[in-house]
Amino acid sequence: MAGRPHYYLHFLATFKSWSGKGSASAVLQPILDVADKTGIECYLEAAGEKLIPFYEKFGFVKKGRIDVNGDNTIVLVPMVRLPKERK
Repeated sequence: MAGRPHYYLHFLATFKSWSGKGSASAVLQPILDVADKTGIECYLEAAGEKLIPFYEKFGFVKKGRIDVNGDNTIVLVPMVRLPKERK
């Protein structure tokens, strides 16, 4: 991503009571719409491997795995999403 324009999606979280109700999707989708309109890719680090399927639904692709403290208790998953073609 170095040297290429991109949106860095820093943090997205919901309260447990809001999980599965579309809140995270409602926040994420407008950002992805802007990325698609401007032709800019997106980068994020998912906070754990359990979140990979959620981001894959939006077109993100896993690009690695970061074991933050060396014992697999804190894992970040770098993911990239290319902009969708404009119609």
